[in-house]
Amino acid sequence: MAEGENQKRTCRVCGSSYEYPGHKSLVTRFHCERCVAIPEDIQRVFELMRRKVDRLTKDVERLTQKDA
Repeated sequence: MAEGENQKRTCRVCGSSYEYPGHKSLVTRFHCERCVAIPEDIQRVFELMRRKVDRLTKDVERLTQKDA
C-alpha cells in the first residue's frame, strides 16, 4: 500500500465501514470512530455477538438456498 493511501475497513463492533487511517480521527485498525470510545470489555462482547449473528445469517441464507 502506498504511503498516505487509505483503506476501507469494517468495524468489528458495529459492522460499519470506515476509512483507515482517518486524518485527525480516532479510528483504529479494528474500530470506527464511534466504537473506539466504548470500553474494551463491552467491545469484546459486541464483537462476539456480531460474529455469531453474521454466522447465523450465513447459515440461514445457505439453508434457504438449498430449499429453493
